[in-house]
Amino acid sequence: MASTTPILVAMLLATTGCYFSSSPKLIQVPKGAVIEIYEVVPTPANNTKPAADPATGKPILLLTPPLIVIGDIDTIGFDANRDQPGQPMLLINLTTGGAQKMLAATTNPTATHLALIVNGQVVSVPKIVTPIQGSMVVTGGSGNKAAFDNACQMFAGK
Repeated sequence: MASTTPILVAMLLATTGCYFSSSPKLIQVPKGAVIEIYEVVPTPANNTKPAADPATGKPILLLTPPLIVIGDIDTIGFDANRDQPGQPMLLINLTTGGAQKMLAATTNPTATHLALIVNGQVVSVPKIVTPIQGSMVVTGGSGNKAAFDNACQMFAGK
């Protein structure tokens, strides 16, 4: 199953103790970027597709269709994690519809992890630790650090 070592997904910044070092610049998803969030499930089915956990290289199964797509994301931002210096953080704010889908999927989850896919690459496989609604923070990128760092730079508005 997916690695969770330095990865955290949180419902709200204030409830998890993860704070941005400053006010992150929130932007619309950049034109041409493709962002998808999938539920990671333990067993294959007709509606799963294979991928690899970037932290371990082990196979994972993504439940299709994606739980969240670009139209479900309101804004996205990047900042440094004050609680874990040197660790980048992505803040993803969902639309009302995206928040409803995410809350339904994470309240009594059938999956224990989510997979964040940016431009076709799995950049993070965070563990679901609490129901997620309107905002979430993704920290880490230990496995596919280059892809996670590229995503962070794209979402930093650079």
